[in-house]
Amino acid sequence: MKAEITTIPELLIKTYGNMAEVSRYLGCYRATVKKYSKDVNAEGHVVINGRLMTIYKKRVNGTSSLAKELDGAVSIVKCIKPEADCKSSQINTR
Repeated sequence: MKAEITTIPELLIKTYGNMAEVSRYLGCYRATVKKYSKDVNAEGHVVINGRLMTIYKKRVNGTSSLAKELDGAVSIVKCIKPEADCKSSQINTR
C-alpha cells in the first residue's frame, strides 16, 4: 500500500482555498486548517492517507516531577563534560 503524504497548503491548492472542504476531508475543525495553512514546509504537521498528524508542543511549566528530574540530570551531565566550562551555580535543578 502506498502512502499519500501531503500538507494542508497542498490540499488548499487542490480545493481552491476552500478551508471547509479540507476540514471535512480531514475530520477536524476549520480553525485547525487555518492554523496549519501557512506551514508550507510541513514543520508542524503532515497529512498521511487523509489523517492529520501534528507535532505536540514542547514541555512548558507544570511538567511532571520525573521530567524535571530528567532535565536536571541532563544539565548536570552537560557540566561534567571536560570541554564545558561549568560552575556549580550554573546547574539547573529547577
